Amino acid sequence: MNITLTDKAAARLKEIIAGKGEELALRVLVRPGGANGFEYGMALERTPRADDFVIKSGNLRVVLDPASAELLEGASIDYVDNLAGGGFAIHNPNASTSCGCGGHGHEHGHGHGHEHGHGHGHEHGHGHGHGHGHGGGCGCDH
Repeated sequence: MNITLTDKAAARLKEIIAGKGEELALRVLVRPGGANGFEYGMALERTPRADDFVIKSGNLRVVLDPASAELLEGASIDYVDNLAGGGFAIHNPNASTSCGCGGHGHEHGHGHGHEHGHGHGHEHGHGHGHGHGHGGGCGCDH
């Protein structure tokens, strides 16, 4: 399994997790659909499931369900700051365009994702019942 976090993404993720005050992992979800062929979601959660792939980057963990892991093979997660706000950007070689997820999710799974300032995507329950996620919504470049 080859998914990477850039230094900027790792630093921002450390800040977010430190602000929550508990040991959390970043769950990245991807499903077929959406404007670029994929729909993305991100959430922080405490405990990965038994069938999850866990990718360690330093003391950070990124968790993926088996279907998401297959669709994200070779992807990188970056953090992009721009005038429209910051967010996590997923650069997926398996997709036709790139997408981003907002870095400021709230406890009820709302937020917005910016990909270089283009539009907003809102998360609509992209935790699939995990119950501990703090979501960040996602959006794609068109």
